Amino acid sequence: MEYGATAPAWTKALRGMFFRTAKISVFFAAIGTMAVVLSPVSAQAASKAASKNIETLLKTNKCPKCDLAKANLAKANLAKANLESANLKGANFRGANLEEANLKGADLRQTDLTGAGLKGAFCRLTNFNGAKMPDGKPFSIANNPKKYGCRR
Repeated sequence: MEYGATAPAWTKALRGMFFRTAKISVFFAAIGTMAVVLSPVSAQAASKAASKNIETLLKTNKCPKCDLAKANLAKANLAKANLESANLKGANFRGANLEEANLKGADLRQTDLTGAGLKGAFCRLTNFNGAKMPDGKPFSIANNPKKYGCRR
């Protein structure tokens, strides 16, 4: 008698379930491998885009809605720059001049603004959570942008 020829229906169902599960496992393993392999490519593309955005900002003093996350803009002269709604999360602005810059709606979470000039900067709807403010202290209700000359 051949194996499986007269096997009960539940064994056939169990074998089918096993093979379906195995196929699904292989599928997700392949997707995981592709994600790991493509991650460095995505990171390189993102860093190239950020480099291009930094170049554009320094050349034109404008980069609204652009991605400058983790950019090193220490000591940059960005007076009157337009950074409205820009992603500046984790950027380094140590000693940068941001006086009268348009930071409306920008994401400045976890940025380092130590020694940066913010006098006259437009900071309405700007997210400073986790940022290190110009005096080197963390952002708080008491240590807010208005203290450094930001206007709303």
